[in-house]
Amino acid sequence: MLLDRLKGAVRFLGGMKVRALYEFNNPRELEDWFEYPLAAGRCRWNVGDGSLAGEGRGGIRFPWRFSSTLHVRVVYGKRPDGRLHLFDDGNGQAQIATDFRGIYTADSEVVSLLPWRKWKNIQEGTTVDLGIRGQAISIKVGEFDYQAEKPAGVGEGYVGIMCWEKPVSIDRIEIQGTLDPDWMKTEIAWLTMIRAVKRKRNQFLPIARTDTDFPWTRMGNVHVEKGKAGSYIFRSGDDFGVVIIGSRWWTDYSIKGSLYLSPGTSIGLRGRWEPRILSSNFVQCDFAPGKIRLSSRTFRQNWTEAPSIESGRSLKFQLTWFKKTLTVDIDGEQVLHSTFEGPPRGNLAVQLRGEGARVGGMEIRLLSPPVTVVPRLKKLDGF
Repeated sequence: MLLDRLKGAVRFLGGMKVRALYEFNNPRELEDWFEYPLAAGRCRWNVGDGSLAGEGRGGIRFPWRFSSTLHVRVVYGKRPDGRLHLFDDGNGQAQIATDFRGIYTADSEVVSLLPWRKWKNIQEGTTVDLGIRGQAISIKVGEFDYQAEKPAGVGEGYVGIMCWEKPVSIDRIEIQGTLDPDWMKTEIAWLTMIRAVKRKRNQFLPIARTDTDFPWTRMGNVHVEKGKAGSYIFRSGDDFGVVIIGSRWWTDYSIKGSLYLSPGTSIGLRGRWEPRILSSNFVQCDFAPGKIRLSSRTFRQNWTEAPSIESGRSLKFQLTWFKKTLTVDIDGEQVLHSTFEGPPRGNLAVQLRGEGARVGGMEIRLLSPPVTVVPRLKKLDGF
């Protein structure tokens, strides 16, 4: 079931151990990798002439989450640069990383590698092996071998490739490791649900959820907590924060989840938004204790009374964007039905303001039949 979704040469070796090989002879292999994090900016990734190339600021990561044993081998192409991430949290923060010069952890450098003179001479075809086994980190850059003690707490996350301004090209990536059992359990449950929905020809098709580390990018003062059944809860700090859901652009979709408001806080669900363009328009539904409103960059409704939006207790919500209509239900009761003028498509984000507000258990569904979706940020030319 998991293998059906991938274009690369991926296979199980027994139990939770897997091996993934990407030689980039097929441009569709890039579809397996997620672009992240949105907050870093924009990086253009493409596959051609047997190589993966990136230019800009940002990264891509393999979609499966690993734990314990993990080894990655990268053969660099004409432009050896960038940084290799192991056990990335899905937002660009790696527990272990290397850029030829050193092995890095989330908060400190573990060991220096090649002297500057040798690092400057890294050439096309250089192979980098980075892995973790037991209590040791091992790395090999070309003919140079290094080992370091594994820091405490290292052991769960994704494999990522980061590009920071300088172009990078990679001819081959090989990943071998043990999958995170919690991630695998929720992934299989989600895929099983998708198959069931398709068989029943339901009105909605699930396309994203927050029960794994992807897809969301955290910006500002937002805390993340694990909820029940592997779900995640976004909780506001003492100021303002935004969580961007996914790197895909959606048009018509429905969102289900739970929200909790403390006195003096508010939550905004912002759709059809391009977060990296400051003047980008959007459509936003704002929730506050006892009231609700619809707004965008070009208009803002007055607050409407909504007694069912009570502070101090968890509420179930469903919000649906369809063409130029937005509908909101709270605990099964419709509290808003409005039309708007706004952009045709864009990202979805959660905006939290004030201390104690939280949103969790979200499930985003694309309305059926499918509408035009821009599937990868790299194709959004002209922005």
